[in-house]
Amino acid sequence: VLWCGLFCTVSYAATVDGLYEAEIVAANQSDSERNRLLPLALRQVLVKVTGAHQLMPEVESQLLPQATRFVQQFRFRNNPEWAEYQAELRRVAETPSWEATEESEVSEAIESEMLPPEPYLLAVQFDPQMINRALGELSVPIWGKERPALLLWLVIDDHGSRGVVGGDALLELQSQIKQHAKQRGVPVWLPMYDFQDTSTVMVSDLWGNFAESIIDASQRYQPDVIVLGRVQRLPRQGWQFRWNVSDATGQTASYGDAELL
Repeated sequence: VLWCGLFCTVSYAATVDGLYEAEIVAANQSDSERNRLLPLALRQVLVKVTGAHQLMPEVESQLLPQATRFVQQFRFRNNPEWAEYQAELRRVAETPSWEATEESEVSEAIESEMLPPEPYLLAVQFDPQMINRALGELSVPIWGKERPALLLWLVIDDHGSRGVVGGDALLELQSQIKQHAKQRGVPVWLPMYDFQDTSTVMVSDLWGNFAESIIDASQRYQPDVIVLGRVQRLPRQGWQFRWNVSDATGQTASYGDAELL
């Protein structure tokens, strides 16, 4: 999603909703907690509306402290992850090996494995006209809701074992990619990588960046932008990400190597 700016001057069919909405985890439902979180929620919206990875310093200093005045409505709701966490606490506490254990000790044991989520979510709807006007006064470009549909072919090489992110593979990573794309306001599709895909493009084709096979396999999704990412674990150095961005015809717009992760 870092390359969407390369395609912002062209008209696309994908429409992104919720650009002026944000949802952020909350520890409680107090006024002080709401006031603390509103600038963070506004930051999420400004990133989506501008398409910028980093907000300009003047946007940070002038708009975020005034987050309250841009709010149309807000509400707190229960965080589903908190309910799942509590259910896990009860499940562990009811197992035979934990029957004689205090609830606090059960909680500490689970927390040692995972950080407990916050119990609430703060959902905020900001005023689009006010935000657009404020950005215009700062000469900050606004990215409209018509945006390029991005198809991501992501191949991971872990010590020579290669797999494609899509279908039933690497579901947690798929969820993280989709969540990050949502936060950036970019429509990102992952391939189903079913029989039709595997019959058209093999993992070796993707790893070797064979454009013809990749374009043929991409046609069924009708994307505006095709991104090929190749992630490789390097001995004693971590992960390296190589990427190639092209339009639907295969014309390369950008490519390169990312820093080690």
